[in-house]
Amino acid sequence: MKRRGAELTAENKKNTEHFDIELLKWKNKKAAIEKALAREITQEVLADGEGESPKTKEIEQKLSNHLRQKPVQHTISNLVYSSTTMAGLRDALQNNFGTVIVANADAGQLITDHLMKFTGEYCAAWSGEKMNIRQKLIQIDVDNPRLSMLLMVQPHFIEDFFESGHKFRTSGLAARFIIHTPESMLGKKHLFREESTSDTQYIDEWAALLTNQLRNNRERYLGNEPPQRDIIRLPYEVVDFFSQRAIEIDFMLANGGIFVGIRDLGQRIIELACRRAALYELLRDPEARSISLQMAISAYNYVINYAYYYLSLADPNKPRKSVLEKAEIIMKQALRQIEWVGGRMLWSGYAPNRS
Repeated sequence: MKRRGAELTAENKKNTEHFDIELLKWKNKKAAIEKALAREITQEVLADGEGESPKTKEIEQKLSNHLRQKPVQHTISNLVYSSTTMAGLRDALQNNFGTVIVANADAGQLITDHLMKFTGEYCAAWSGEKMNIRQKLIQIDVDNPRLSMLLMVQPHFIEDFFESGHKFRTSGLAARFIIHTPESMLGKKHLFREESTSDTQYIDEWAALLTNQLRNNRERYLGNEPPQRDIIRLPYEVVDFFSQRAIEIDFMLANGGIFVGIRDLGQRIIELACRRAALYELLRDPEARSISLQMAISAYNYVINYAYYYLSLADPNKPRKSVLEKAEIIMKQALRQIEWVGGRMLWSGYAPNRS
């Protein structure tokens, strides 16, 4: 499997580099033809001639033929790894190739052994800053990280992480994840529905957007151009909307306010809403460079509702599910040691032998 993975990676790299070079050559040639066409048209206008000259028609035909010869990228073979290792994370980040998905249904070890040890680095990566991690023989150095994590653990594992003094909270990591604790399905009917095309439509569109952005960055690199970060801006009405919401949140974060116990998240509500609004806008229009008020309102409503959910998770007065489960086990054990004698309930001190 390792050998096959290495072969696929090498093949993908070769095909992608060839495509990038051919596409860059095609774009440069297209720009040259367009420049020649513009120059010929300018001469026609200055000469005050009537109709197109044979030279102009010749260049137009050349441009038409060239547009039909645009290079087509080879299909990229993807690998899915079922375990999360630091070497795999390093390779996925530093190769900048985008062909590896690292998935793990139980990320407890990743969280405790790595994520919690490098909280500062991952918080910086969340803001797009450099990542520099050193762990024994593993080194991760990424100048422009693009990192998303989907981590799954048992609900009781994450309960202690929401204590107010836990590093997961104080470091700011908790506020950078969307936490969801689904209701247990034990003892309930499992309802399955047919797959809908809309289930994958938006995922496919998002993947296409990311692929296009990565390709553009790679073309700039091959053309010796500095990496460029496009900026999606907030128009005046969106700035005004978020400014008003920020005033409301300040009151909620003050002493006695409803969000005083979740200041780690509360202080980032506006930032989180801006990020989500940008994602909404780009999903609707990948070329958008401005956030609409509609998307800003939708994003803010999502984040503020999530803040109330986060508040319920972090409530220090709420009994932990694990505590309730342990209490239930103790109670069951105690009931086994109770027997009724002559209509009276007596404590036997041992579990009666019913055989």
